[in-house]
Amino acid sequence: MFGAAVTILLSAGLGAIAAAVPAAVGGDFNVTSPQLYPEKCVFDQKRTVLYCSELYESKIAVIDLKTNTVVKTIDFPGLSGNADYHASGILLQGPDRLISSINTGAAFETTGRNISGTNFLLITDLETGQEKARVDVTAVTKGAYGGPQDFAVDTCGNIYEVFTYPGAIIKVTPSLKVIPWHLSGDTNATKTGFTGIVSNGNLLLASNQQKGGTLVRFNAGDATGQPFEVPIANNEKLGDGLDGISLPAKYQGTVLLVTTSQGGTSVFRSKDGKWNSAEKLGTVPNPLLDKQGFSTIAFDREDRIYSVFEWFLDSRQPPNLNGLSGNRTVFPFQDITDAVDKLVQ
Repeated sequence: MFGAAVTILLSAGLGAIAAAVPAAVGGDFNVTSPQLYPEKCVFDQKRTVLYCSELYESKIAVIDLKTNTVVKTIDFPGLSGNADYHASGILLQGPDRLISSINTGAAFETTGRNISGTNFLLITDLETGQEKARVDVTAVTKGAYGGPQDFAVDTCGNIYEVFTYPGAIIKVTPSLKVIPWHLSGDTNATKTGFTGIVSNGNLLLASNQQKGGTLVRFNAGDATGQPFEVPIANNEKLGDGLDGISLPAKYQGTVLLVTTSQGGTSVFRSKDGKWNSAEKLGTVPNPLLDKQGFSTIAFDREDRIYSVFEWFLDSRQPPNLNGLSGNRTVFPFQDITDAVDKLVQ
């Protein structure tokens, strides 16, 4: 989200996925649909559709990439269409489960000054279209942390969700037990903490806005999260206005894309994929900043990598035919594959 953020996570081995998918035809594209306002997106290889969270409507759009149109939405009764809620992080867990974050929007709109309300992790069965679980991820910390958004998964089926204000990681087990896995302990909720999280097996990486933007590694095998701040060559930082992070499958866990809302997509590398240290290779600029488009995440679509843009400054008052969203109807997606490849080579 604006000033915060997430992630695309790969629930199977990165190398296996990279080897299995065919080459895609690249290029920028637009999706024409009112209400879309995509916050995070993930490509479904099995069904060849794109899922995007509709930020203000608290729904998940299902996009046909042959026509670049929304063919249906995944709704959450009582949450979708409720002005108190936003949709942010989404993640495929295996081929048939979609995990979504529906959270109280006030946390982001007030940058942590108001973190009240209940936040939910939703699990949808993509085969049946049915909601399989609705998990309260707020009660476990008695509401001390707000702004949940992006997810990662480990090899045992556990789900990890980052909270941005002031920074926490909540673990949800396969039996839906909610565990406060890592808490920053900070009592000032206006401090921006974790914004995105990704996994490669049981290795977790999270972006943290503290100290100028740091990269933090965790081991999912630990009973509680033990943070290790990854040193970046030349004392580089992740930057300001952090949002989502992703590990493109084509690089097999060695390249991390870090999105900042205004700056664009920065490219970091760990040559052995262990992330004991990292180097910054460069940045793919945000080409829509002058049009008030903010970068939120990069996602894989087969062998291509795309940037998502959100339009936080669009007027949404008064409510109109676009529901709780603004009146924008065309949403661009930028193919950054070649630019990233050039930096990695």
